[in-house]
Amino acid sequence: MDESHSKCGIAEFPLIWRWTSATHALFSERELAGLRPCSPSEAARIHDDSRSFDLSDGLDKRHFSSVRVQSADISIPDGCSWLRAQAPKLAEQVTVSWERDIALRTSWEFFTAHWDDFCYPLSDDVLVLPDCGSWILRYHHEEIFFFGSRNA
Repeated sequence: MDESHSKCGIAEFPLIWRWTSATHALFSERELAGLRPCSPSEAARIHDDSRSFDLSDGLDKRHFSSVRVQSADISIPDGCSWLRAQAPKLAEQVTVSWERDIALRTSWEFFTAHWDDFCYPLSDDVLVLPDCGSWILRYHHEEIFFFGSRNA
């Protein structure tokens, strides 16, 4: 098995309740299958690698050609539209990281369609990193998106 994927499936993922509870979201079995947990060691590597450009209140602009900021206190469709306007390649695979040992992989299309189920106000600071490496999305718990386009 690839090191980037946990030996346990999505059912054992610490945040699974977000997508399997009537009080939060009820993802179908097919949708849940598209969420692939990272092993704790891979999640830690991703987290540690991101420390150089992730500040407590946004992205370190020195590492990006541009950083766009958008309130996330908007409707789900408006948030989806804004996110997709920043990175239109919907098939891109991304890693979603919450904490040093908690991350998973999914498609950008799925993340953007359900961004509010991944990003909880007041509690979550989330990084979304695409495989291509050309941009970074940071969701700040005070309901702010930071979208950084990477320097070449």
